[in-house]
Amino acid sequence: MSAPLVGSAEVQPNVDSNPAGTAEAFRYTASATGTATPLSVYLDDANTATSVIVRLYTNTSGGNPGVLLTSGTITSPKAEAWNTGSVPTIGVTAGTDYWLAVLAPHKGGLIKFRDLAGDTGGPTQTSAQKSLRSKAVMLLANTL
Repeated sequence: MSAPLVGSAEVQPNVDSNPAGTAEAFRYTASATGTATPLSVYLDDANTATSVIVRLYTNTSGGNPGVLLTSGTITSPKAEAWNTGSVPTIGVTAGTDYWLAVLAPHKGGLIKFRDLAGDTGGPTQTSAQKSLRSKAVMLLANTL
């Protein structure tokens, strides 16, 4: 896996999970300027999600996910592996904060992934809504 523009390519030791329909987002600062595509997430060996939505958002002045920049769906996720969703390309700027999000759609199984928040010490947010079908926040943006 190439060095990410946003996020971390290291598999983290902490297993995190969300029930289907609950999104979780992680804030990261872009390490370089470039084009972010695809978006990837490392799924733990206990993952049961049948599909995974990954998204990239801007950061608001209040430190929350803002405008959706790009989104993709992983239709056949594999446990204990990096899973990649094809997304329309989007430019990111070095030093700018972005939110990466992950979601297993409502009734789509339990998503178990490796928590990247501990890598940056940055904030995370979990959706208050528990029946999301396609609205999420996201995880790892790789370079082309």
